[in-house]
Amino acid sequence: MILWGIADPHLSISTDKPMDVFGDHWEDHHERMAVAWREQVRTEDVVLLPGDISWAMTLDEAEADLRFLHDLPGQKIIGRGNHDYWWTTLRKIEDFCADKGFTSLSFMRHNAFILGDEAAGQIVVCGTRGWINPTDHVWQQSSDERIYLREVARLKLALDDAASLRRADTPLLVALHYPPFNRGNPSGKNGFMDLMRDYGVDYCIFGHVHGPSARYIPEGDIAGIHFFNVASDYLQFKPLRLWASS
Repeated sequence: MILWGIADPHLSISTDKPMDVFGDHWEDHHERMAVAWREQVRTEDVVLLPGDISWAMTLDEAEADLRFLHDLPGQKIIGRGNHDYWWTTLRKIEDFCADKGFTSLSFMRHNAFILGDEAAGQIVVCGTRGWINPTDHVWQQSSDERIYLREVARLKLALDDAASLRRADTPLLVALHYPPFNRGNPSGKNGFMDLMRDYGVDYCIFGHVHGPSARYIPEGDIAGIHFFNVASDYLQFKPLRLWASS
């Protein structure tokens, strides 16, 4: 099993929200992503998609986008982004997908999954949406603090769930939509980074950051955690290989 990551597909198959208004590199992006996906991902693989899945406003509007993902190879674990207005409750989404036969789709909402098998190797993944943090230059306490604290609490729930599944030698990956830091203070204290350090997280993926600004968001080893930006345009719409069992 290979674990892949790609965020921010921003699908709009049944809605009028073309992404090429943000640049020519977005033209036909979902078709190019599908080609790259089929070239790389196998049926037995898992793909993490941490947010900004669809521009749909309701679950019914999101059906075509979810079907598009379901039809691609591999199992998919989907998280919520700031533009996923179609996202309701986990129960409603799971019931909707069961009714439509979208059996390859699972959803991440402050919960955890153990992937792989004991013989070949396992990894635990968990996550939540995340939010901007208090060291960010756009932080506004009146509007951001409540959401930030809620998302920190949700990450703790996810990490507690992960801890219940994890053995001492099992790697742990956190999938967030927002980067858990900002470019000016990547190793600074905030609730997301503190929790990941406390729980011994090995890997963290994020998206949300697009265009030229992505180059200013750090990747690689920070505070003992390896970070990956998996925003789809940053990856040229090709899923990124994150981990593989032996």
